[in-house]
Amino acid sequence: MNRVEEKVTAAVNKCIDRLSVVLFLVIFILALCQICMRYVLNKPLVWSEELIRYAFVWICYLGWVLGTRNRSHIQITIIVNLLPKTLHKMIDTLNSLILIVFSAYMIVYGIGMTKASTMLPAITIPITISFVYAVVPFANTLIIVYELLHLKNSVWKRDADKGTAV
Repeated sequence: MNRVEEKVTAAVNKCIDRLSVVLFLVIFILALCQICMRYVLNKPLVWSEELIRYAFVWICYLGWVLGTRNRSHIQITIIVNLLPKTLHKMIDTLNSLILIVFSAYMIVYGIGMTKASTMLPAITIPITISFVYAVVPFANTLIIVYELLHLKNSVWKRDADKGTAV
């Protein structure tokens, strides 16, 4: 990776990590407040449940992004590990391409869902549901970027390295 790409990637990684931590803290603190208000003071917060639900949707998608970035999704590799390295690389490339196509599909429909819900208000908090649906194109764009970086740095780079070594 060149320096500009490394700096941009590091900045995006830091933003995603911080956003994930903030959303987790929001969920945790609001759930704690909701429990205290409901069972101790007998005055439940009517809006906290909805905000927790929306933050949870965002954190789930960001978890998918983090799993893609760190290559930490569950994989069954017993058969793939028995194959030759070239076939292993082809399967890895195919997996990345399938995820890129699926994510592109999700971006198109996520944008449609976001646009369709711009006038649909949330029930208890003053936002539109489009803020919730906006995570779909956002997260899938990041997934495509991380998959392309994976292909560039680990799959295609090996081919270039082999070409120069010969």
